[in-house]
Amino acid sequence: MDEKDADNSKTMLYATENADCNVFLVGAGPGAGMITAKGLSLIREAEVIIYDDLIDKLLLLEASPESELLYVGKRGHKRATPQEDINELMVRYARAGKRVVRLKGGDPLVFGRGGEEYLALEKAGISAEIIPGVTSAVAAAGRMGLPVTHRGISSSFTVVTGHGAEETAENIGRLASLKGTLVFMMAWSKIGEIAEQLISCGKPSDTPASIISDAFGRNEKRLDASLRDIGQLASECEPPAVFIVGGTAGLKLRHDKRGLLHGRNYLVTGTRGFVKKMCAALIDEGAACDPYPCLDVEPDGSAVPDDFFEYDWLVFTSVNGIKVFFEELERRNIDVRALAGCRFACIGEATAEELRSHGIIADLVPAEYSSAALGNALLERLRESPSAMTVQKVLLLRAAQASGELSSILAGAADISCDVDERAIYDIVRPLHMLPTAEPDCYDGIIFASAGGVDSFLEDLQWDKTAFCIGRYTANRWTERTGREAVCADVSTVDGIVKKIVETVNDCAY
Repeated sequence: MDEKDADNSKTMLYATENADCNVFLVGAGPGAGMITAKGLSLIREAEVIIYDDLIDKLLLLEASPESELLYVGKRGHKRATPQEDINELMVRYARAGKRVVRLKGGDPLVFGRGGEEYLALEKAGISAEIIPGVTSAVAAAGRMGLPVTHRGISSSFTVVTGHGAEETAENIGRLASLKGTLVFMMAWSKIGEIAEQLISCGKPSDTPASIISDAFGRNEKRLDASLRDIGQLASECEPPAVFIVGGTAGLKLRHDKRGLLHGRNYLVTGTRGFVKKMCAALIDEGAACDPYPCLDVEPDGSAVPDDFFEYDWLVFTSVNGIKVFFEELERRNIDVRALAGCRFACIGEATAEELRSHGIIADLVPAEYSSAALGNALLERLRESPSAMTVQKVLLLRAAQASGELSSILAGAADISCDVDERAIYDIVRPLHMLPTAEPDCYDGIIFASAGGVDSFLEDLQWDKTAFCIGRYTANRWTERTGREAVCADVSTVDGIVKKIVETVNDCAY
């Protein structure tokens, strides 16, 4: 069994453990990468995903393009969708035979109303399974170097909601008498009040206390003080926040080394593949990001030739083109030996990297990421060829809506006989997608990988934000459409965009 087969078998194991279930209440964890393996596999298998606000939006990129995504989030105690309507949504889709994932931040059963949702499904006769998640009661503290238990300091921790119903609220006097760590969830607006009550019930006023705000998010922050003074710091942060009281709040098991883009947030547009790769690179540099997959690749493998013996060059103008091409070869049970007589040209470094992942090193990659640069560089290479006086056969594999500039350059050369076979092997279409839930002011810039991405974004939104573009052609489209200049990467790759963003941030700092 190879690695790919092993991954597939794991997915099948996680997804079919309870094959009778129609609905899965899945805990997404508190932030990026904190979901369980089983939860992730269920997202990939889901036909309908009903999701909340406080989840890692990158998880939605793992869903099938055919999945229906339904947002039912909550902010500032105002629910976008009433709980009764959420219950009805789950029941309706389950009765229609759909495989439903109810995706909730943290753990579904830790102040997440997961129990209520399970009972509503059970009452409706719907089989459901709860997939536990990492709760922010523990993870937010751990993220910021605060252990909820520690030998010699605290051997227990108690998790309490900061605004529960009065009839189920804990006795503050009993909480004050506990020796272990107190963790108050959803308590941001009552931190000062809770602190005063604890002190009045006998908790020493010099007890260490911490507020952890927006853990795993753009504005994550830890504020430390004594229980006496902690209430004065609440205004320096925003919800979601966790309030922690106890001796372990005096510990800090974390280095403060941060990425170069820490505290910044970017909206990333494009296809799912690009958005996932770009977001991962930004996160590595400490940035936060929201995915906005506003384009889909629609393959047309039938346009790929049956054989390649007549071609001297295969030319690719995008990563997507290479993926579609090799997926079609695999479908036909053809391997790279069929390409032995061909040379390969790629429009840029990202495309060349994708080609290399299939075991082929590009023979030609122009220094500039543009159709004109690729066409002129290929003509120069053809002129140097020993067979320059004979007809050179070029197979151009590209998107259906690509401009004709490249083929015109190749076919229009007076001193070279170049026969261009242009094949549209995929189309770029606009999928059904969710608009960003955050306000424009939350973002430090928007990232584009194609002119199509610019067009798609501007059809939905007219934000006046800094645009970071992978190449000059994309940057020109932004300028044409908005009248504003864009920041263009020096090297047309994901890493090139990140480098340019870092340079821009550093320039603004001086």
